[in-house]
Amino acid sequence: MLSIIIPFVMKTDVIFYTILVIFNIIFLIKKDYFLGPKSQKDPNIPVEKMNILEHIGNIYDITQKHGIEESLSKGENHIEYVTSKLGISPAQAVIFSHFVEKSYDDNIYLSDIAGFIQCKNTKMIKYMHDVEELEKKKLIYCNRDSWSITYRMPSEVSVSLLKNDNFIPEKNIIVYDEIKPKKMYYNQRETGEVQKLISMLSEENYEKIMDRLSGKSMRKGFACLFSGTPGTGKTETAYQVARETKRDIMIVDISETKSKWYGESEKKIKEVFDTYRIAVKNSKIAPILLLNEADAVIGSRKDIGNTNPSLDETENRIQNIILQEMENLSGILIATTNLVQNMDKAFDRRFLYKIVFEKPTVQSRIGIWNSLLPGIAEEVAAELSNRFELSGGQIENIARKTEIDFIINGEGLCMDTLVEYCKAETANEPGGGKRIGFGSAD
Repeated sequence: MLSIIIPFVMKTDVIFYTILVIFNIIFLIKKDYFLGPKSQKDPNIPVEKMNILEHIGNIYDITQKHGIEESLSKGENHIEYVTSKLGISPAQAVIFSHFVEKSYDDNIYLSDIAGFIQCKNTKMIKYMHDVEELEKKKLIYCNRDSWSITYRMPSEVSVSLLKNDNFIPEKNIIVYDEIKPKKMYYNQRETGEVQKLISMLSEENYEKIMDRLSGKSMRKGFACLFSGTPGTGKTETAYQVARETKRDIMIVDISETKSKWYGESEKKIKEVFDTYRIAVKNSKIAPILLLNEADAVIGSRKDIGNTNPSLDETENRIQNIILQEMENLSGILIATTNLVQNMDKAFDRRFLYKIVFEKPTVQSRIGIWNSLLPGIAEEVAAELSNRFELSGGQIENIARKTEIDFIINGEGLCMDTLVEYCKAETANEPGGGKRIGFGSAD
């Protein structure tokens, strides 16, 4: 029996130590691959010729010696490079250098960060916002479980830094070839204006336009405003313009830029344009910045009253930031709005092109019904189009309901049901709800 056990134990030990050696090799390889800025530095390289890893390595060393407060001034040249490259604040650049140095570690604790920047754990609270911002920008990843909170740096960030690229997170970026083509239903004027915009934004024409404007010392920013009632196709048109011109599209949810904390909303708006500038710089073809449902930020500026003066002041500051960014825009911006009549005049002059999306004709609505419900009889589509001036979004809602009915109840198209759905869509609108439409919700 013993003769069986001993070889088994020996074999087990060999396997254990073999695994241990393999893990150590992987650890060392991973540490070298996932950056380790110290190995990236050369003391003889002048600052202006350093890549991002060399700058980060210097920030790390300076912070280790002096802590975060002094490093913000002593490492100013290196920090300035990293902040401009990644669109982060100086404090965030210092903290990020620790994540880069420890990029081989999948479990970085807040206490580790506090030790690195030489502050007490309690004082670390001051910098928690910066850690959270790094997480939001997807430069670090947070693992929250019932026992602890740890951080790590995603491998795609490592790869980006190794290439000396600016890291642009995929969130809110739609690649143009992922946008599905849709049949659009416009009136004659809208068709002409949309086609003209697509032609201008084709890469060949766009470059010629930029060169000509630059040669005449004119602003090169290309800002467009799509206005019209909800469901008129503004957002989907922006998607289709992006697809047709082979431009990725960066979507901004205006509601996400609002914060209850003083000064935070302004920071978030600035970050939107900072991120877009980096995206333009890193792209062969300039992407489109889409400010969807921008009513909240391009409306008439507030008179500072007594009701809520701090809120009014914040909204006015946000508008001033956007106005300045549009003045200095280098790229393409499309804003959509339902309430063009409320737009501040200062914004009006900054939009180079404006397309108003109107209510559809009866013939357009027939086309929409046929497009979304291919099985619908021609006379039914005609009757519904004549009776209800629905938007494309409303017609799509009805089409979706009929699909659900088919799955749940096995019911096909029924005129009475369609009429009821049409009435339900317009129930809360004056005059039965008059809207435009095409093949998609706005």
